[in-house]
Amino acid sequence: MCRKQRIVFLMTIILLSIWSRPLSAHAAKAFDTAEVDEFVTSYLERNGLSGATIVVVKDGNIVYEKGYGHDSKGEAVTESHS
Repeated sequence: MCRKQRIVFLMTIILLSIWSRPLSAHAAKAFDTAEVDEFVTSYLERNGLSGATIVVVKDGNIVYEKGYGHDSKGEAVTESHS
């Protein structure tokens, strides 16, 4: 009986250690602002839009913000443009 208890105890420890680890061991891909810029610029051109402001948020924090193009008055759009 003692041997069975040890095996159950060891199995429990092993399972708990597996469940406590993140499911993915891969590092997150680095955030590439050039890809975002290219996508937004292309989107504006394809849809005939004069400008836009974007904000990228991760885990509740702003990681990137930028204005593209111009507004209806011809002024450059910035992150803080309203």
